[in-house]
Amino acid sequence: MTKAGVAGRLIGSGAAIVAGSAGISHAQDVSGFYGGLGVGANAGDFIAFGDEEYSFEGGPVTSLFVGYNVVSGNLVYGGELAWTNKAEFSDNPYVGHATDIIDLKGRVGTMVGNTLVYGALGYSMGDVEVDWDGASGGDVSGFSIGAGFETNITENVYLGGDFTNRQMDGGGTINGLPGELYMDDVNLSTISIRLGFRF
Repeated sequence: MTKAGVAGRLIGSGAAIVAGSAGISHAQDVSGFYGGLGVGANAGDFIAFGDEEYSFEGGPVTSLFVGYNVVSGNLVYGGELAWTNKAEFSDNPYVGHATDIIDLKGRVGTMVGNTLVYGALGYSMGDVEVDWDGASGGDVSGFSIGAGFETNITENVYLGGDFTNRQMDGGGTINGLPGELYMDDVNLSTISIRLGFRF
């Protein structure tokens, strides 16, 4: 083998080691606690009064979130707790809107360069209030699925996007009536832009 061939192999091996180290470094950068805030919009629909379908307004909505990531090789996994302020509609004041929506989810993802790409499964819940009299006591809850990304801006700051779809059923009591009369079969999706901080 020529000296040029040996040098080429050495350079190639060195580049591979550096690239591998860079990938590990990026993955390690996302480990630990994180938190932040998001701004986004809702979409979806629900059933009220037994058979009437209503659509959620687009937004804007705000959210807060905290979580923890664990890194294992190329795999990044962990849990997250998020709060979204409200899902409103404008069709009928006698129907409930959902407030204080809580999402508890597990996330699994991988690093692609400087970006964490993930999928999520979880459980969501929220309160139901009626616009015209402020009555509350109803609730919605059910499973969620989602996906998102987080791109590192600095060592401790990232910008990302998140999509969460929730399939929830109504419960509780409003004005002495079952809460599912005001909101049931809820299909609520939220897409948001997120600013996050790693600790």
